[in-house]
Amino acid sequence: MVEVLDVLGDLRCVRFQSGRVGVVDSRGKVLLRLGNAVSLEFAEHGFVKVTTRKAGALCNLLPNATADIHSSGHSFFVDLKSKQMYSQMPEILRFGDFEIAHIGGFLCTRTRQFYEVKSHPSFVWKGKGGLYLSLPYDGVPEGKIINMMLEKPAHIQVCLLKGDESKVYWLLGKFADDSVLVMDSKGVHYHVWLNNKSGKVHKRKLGSITNEVERSMMMHAVDDIEIEVENRILKEQEMAKSIAARNRNNDMRKLKSVIPFCIGNKWGLRQEGRIIAPPIYRNITPPVGRYCAFEMYPEQWGVLAIDGKVEVEPRYQEVVIYKNGMVDLTVVRGKIVSKKLP
Repeated sequence: MVEVLDVLGDLRCVRFQSGRVGVVDSRGKVLLRLGNAVSLEFAEHGFVKVTTRKAGALCNLLPNATADIHSSGHSFFVDLKSKQMYSQMPEILRFGDFEIAHIGGFLCTRTRQFYEVKSHPSFVWKGKGGLYLSLPYDGVPEGKIINMMLEKPAHIQVCLLKGDESKVYWLLGKFADDSVLVMDSKGVHYHVWLNNKSGKVHKRKLGSITNEVERSMMMHAVDDIEIEVENRILKEQEMAKSIAARNRNNDMRKLKSVIPFCIGNKWGLRQEGRIIAPPIYRNITPPVGRYCAFEMYPEQWGVLAIDGKVEVEPRYQEVVIYKNGMVDLTVVRGKIVSKKLP
């Protein structure tokens, strides 16, 4: 290289011995190679600005570019991520961890596999947890793309995956745990999910569809994923309930001397001046262990825990609580239902 034109951190805009310009890193690795230009300098958002002597020279600098390269001037911008060129600096839209270039009514990805669609930013949708960013599809996909899909989605969408700057995917389906089924442009299917604790994205390759046998195997794999997801969600819900119950028991052990109090003919519960349950009840009896009988309306009794949670809805004529945690609920005179409180 002959000349350093601009510096940004570990990156250098340079002019090579051939007279062409480009971008290299601190170790000399070429990240971008362009044609002859008057100048090359860094711009904002990871772009470089290129200036040429003639406007017609723009098309020859980056032969593989497919974005907007028509310009009446002698300067244009190149995205260092996607290697796409633009006649002017696009607006960069941020959706969580994702960035989209917006110019001339088009939404343009910054991935190496470039995708653009004429659409408004309001049609961009960020998946729960930021796992993916879905973009509208403008047009009918080629028949061979449809044939590679396991199932044609009701609404065709493309998507970007968190942390993946290489590809654009087809969004084929979503599972109950917010993981997704996607397909790349070569027809390879993936199950993709986000680890909520680490924030890392995991991608499991499922394979491609070239015949009915592979399609059947893929359908079984997706069915297995759905069952696995459902079982994991149930297990997590049970664990969450168990933890919540244990924490509640610990908190209730700390509640001492909880007593009923009355304001304006309405009753509540308090502990040493701190209100546990607001005075909204018609009557509350003194606690028996962890529970009180309360009356919401005349002869409409229920059970209230000493932390203020309603354990039995007020629909009984009478409630009798025992120290062993059992309760007798009088539905009508002569009909009593007994149950164990939590």
